[in-house]
Amino acid sequence: MSEIEQVVRTRLRSLRHAQSLSLDDLAERSHLSPSTISRIETGKRAISLDVLLPLARALRTDVETLLEDDTDADVVIRPEPSREGSRTTWTLSRATGTMKALKVRLEPTSAVPEQRVHPGHDWFFVMEGKVRPSWGSARWSSRRGRRPSLPP
Repeated sequence: MSEIEQVVRTRLRSLRHAQSLSLDDLAERSHLSPSTISRIETGKRAISLDVLLPLARALRTDVETLLEDDTDADVVIRPEPSREGSRTTWTLSRATGTMKALKVRLEPTSAVPEQRVHPGHDWFFVMEGKVRPSWGSARWSSRRGRRPSLPP
């Protein structure tokens, strides 16, 4: 077995475990049999694109990440908290990706946040509490149900 094959097998198993998926769970997601996945992970079956593509999709990663020849890298993210003022941030995506996923904890504050501009989009989910977003000088409050009047 080549070194890259062993890396791919280890990464597949690590991702499955990190997502708390059983062989049956991954089989259902990937439309492969549990025994096929087990044989791939243990090296008893050859890795081919016809199984690698559905496994990558089911594990929410890409084939490139699984095949990277960087043996130091681990595809399982182990985020470390970073604190800046009243915000704690955990980076949940790999530094090499084009999309950045973060977990952010905001502590309540009465200070007006600094407005920042960047290309791209932001999505966020409020798990607990309330957030009052602001766009320029416009503010929106979910309590009052007002939407911002965006500048032209």
